[in-house]
Amino acid sequence: MKPHKDYTQTSYLPSIAPQDAFLLGLLVQANANESGWYQFLDAFCQHFNLHSAHIYIAIPSQRAPIFQETAGAQPSEMELMAYLEHYFQYDMAHLAILHAAPHQWIASNLMPNREVVESTPAYTWAHRNNIHYVAGATLFRDAQHTCVLVHNRSQSHGEYQPEEMQRMEALSPFIENAMKLRLELSGSGDDNIYIRTALNKMRIPVAIINEFSELMAQNRQMETFLQDQSELSLTGGTHFRLNQEHTNKALQFAIAQTISETKAMDLTYSTDLVPVSLEGQHQAFIGVDAIMEDREGQPTFRGAMVYVVSPDLITPLPEHTLGKMFNLTAAEARVCQRFSQLQSAKQIAQQENKSVYTVREQLRSIFEKTGVANQMQLINLLSALPAS
Repeated sequence: MKPHKDYTQTSYLPSIAPQDAFLLGLLVQANANESGWYQFLDAFCQHFNLHSAHIYIAIPSQRAPIFQETAGAQPSEMELMAYLEHYFQYDMAHLAILHAAPHQWIASNLMPNREVVESTPAYTWAHRNNIHYVAGATLFRDAQHTCVLVHNRSQSHGEYQPEEMQRMEALSPFIENAMKLRLELSGSGDDNIYIRTALNKMRIPVAIINEFSELMAQNRQMETFLQDQSELSLTGGTHFRLNQEHTNKALQFAIAQTISETKAMDLTYSTDLVPVSLEGQHQAFIGVDAIMEDREGQPTFRGAMVYVVSPDLITPLPEHTLGKMFNLTAAEARVCQRFSQLQSAKQIAQQENKSVYTVREQLRSIFEKTGVANQMQLINLLSALPAS
């Protein structure tokens, strides 16, 4: 690996190879539409004869990406989960990319310790997923974000060549600029107007974050809630964080999964409510839901809703009141009340001596009759009703 050039301290920019220049046009359009980054990565994959490519932005202290796009052949959900849980820590090539200086391109087959790199458990996983050579670079790194482009080749694609690394190094400052522009665009004024309107309808602590997990807006209940709590906080005033490492990891994964699902991607993380211990609350949960807007017949992601729910925040309505208000059967009213108090379908099934399948069918009926789509919306609705 040759010494990298510091593009931030000089006016030098590497010369783009003529055959690669068309990629700059795709970068200009990458932020113009929902599929822009996929189109760039797909062209990048085909042009450089890659098995797959992955660009992501992550918060340095967390493994879960806050933005990502992929192209090319992808491992199965089970294999992705295995990599994250068991093999990532041994992936010396990926770790070297993460710790290298920005724009320093690294290829596993060009590393001086190649034999050691290819003997780690990570390559057992890689080979069974038809990955034999890995390359990539950190595009930029600051106190809040790390942006990485990493890709790979199968054995049939062949090894990376030094000349290819030089061509990719020449492109990387332009990719960096496009990704930084994406970060800037994520906080647009129009989105904030939309979000403030949506938050006015929420009666429980709610905040809206963009696809990079950055706070865009929050309602007064969330502002007050954060002031009264030490367990849940905003790091740097922009990112939600829980003090307990295991619950914070679950929250960050839920955020990443919720946002990725809007792009028809599955990171295999759970989006279940995250249980937390908060001052003054016997039991509380944090949930994440996507906010979608219909644009010309196409659902468009506008943000993710982070909300806090607790039985202590809701005055339970009597079963007969619920039944009368929403035309629920007696059984549905009991399930509705239990569900609004944050009991899971499994817990309700045990208490009602029913199957989980039956409870879920009743919940679908409750959602339809109350005009909501999920648990958060049901809790918001019930918290706005006077107890009687």
